[in-house]
Amino acid sequence: SRAKAKHNGSFVWGDNSNSDVVSTADNEITFRAAGGVRFFSNSFSTVGTQLKPGANSWETISDRNRKKNILPLDGRIVLDKLAKVPISTWHYDFESEDATPHIGPMAQDFKAAFYPGRDDKGITTHEFDGVVLAAIQGLNQKLEEKNAEIGALNENVANLRALVQQLIAKGN
Repeated sequence: SRAKAKHNGSFVWGDNSNSDVVSTADNEITFRAAGGVRFFSNSFSTVGTQLKPGANSWETISDRNRKKNILPLDGRIVLDKLAKVPISTWHYDFESEDATPHIGPMAQDFKAAFYPGRDDKGITTHEFDGVVLAAIQGLNQKLEEKNAEIGALNENVANLRALVQQLIAKGN
């Protein structure tokens, strides 16, 4: 409904909303689905991703009730592994040399550190997000430990100052 493909090679699909949806470039696919978009990757339509109505990012299944074999994870171990994964700037082989470079790990290094044995040609956002969140928790744990150490050192310094003041007072 009210879909306008105004560019060469463009495809526009419009829902029943009461406004036009228009292509903006050649060879573009444009969808308007005010009720949301869902993609399923299994034959039972139970696994996939969705863009909810009015949302601007994809949602993946993360419901505790849909998971099994849930085990605690030590964020410090994840942080230590992540610190060893090389991060580089790079271009895809199909991009021009003057294109804005990307920043990130190579899938092979990332998968070797966290998901050995899995396909090492790509990193899903689900995998990446989990590793990053665990590493942040590990960093927070290290920060809390350092803050406790600093607090103990500050207490020791205060005790030493008091002792010095007592010694000075006795010396006078």
